[in-house]
Amino acid sequence: MDGKPLSGAVVFFHPKTADGFQGAMGVTDDSGKYVLETFLGEGKTKKGAIPGRYDVTVSRMAKPDGTPIKYDPKAPPMSDPMAKEQVPMKYSSKNDFGLYYEVPPGGGKYDIEFSSTE
Repeated sequence: MDGKPLSGAVVFFHPKTADGFQGAMGVTDDSGKYVLETFLGEGKTKKGAIPGRYDVTVSRMAKPDGTPIKYDPKAPPMSDPMAKEQVPMKYSSKNDFGLYYEVPPGGGKYDIEFSSTE
């Protein structure tokens, strides 16, 4: 974000078609890199993303002091009422989908860049 790596952000790939899977997600490390895992249903996952077209969202929740809240897939959404989204709604909301990507056969790399003021 703003030309710098954003650590602790959750990157979701939402499939544009319903092919029996729920999409893929990954969490960025300190260098801003992430590895996707695909949700196959019934608690099963697979490394990488299935080829296809995706809407992409990025979310990074933080405490009021700016400390990022570590993503926990078992915790209820917004389990910290004081948490604040640090990524502009254009990129973090499922309703806005400001990012898109088509995963080619064999996979690929998708660097996500955006501004905090958008």
